[in-house]
Amino acid sequence: TMHSTAREAALAAKEAGVRELILTHISSRYADSSPILEDGAAVFENVRVAKDFLEIDIPYRDE
Repeated sequence: TMHSTAREAALAAKEAGVRELILTHISSRYADSSPILEDGAAVFENVRVAKDFLEIDIPYRDE
């Protein structure tokens, strides 16, 4: 498939130097998102799994 794993997304986030990674579009076959979160957190510290109706403020990065 053309989807990324949590680990792949975390590697990309780390390489890009982002502050936070929010994983979304999780397959419905996962009743529990804990393993996905653990996979991402093993590579990138600041990661979470989005839930329905999650709202996120994205501040401008100071240069």
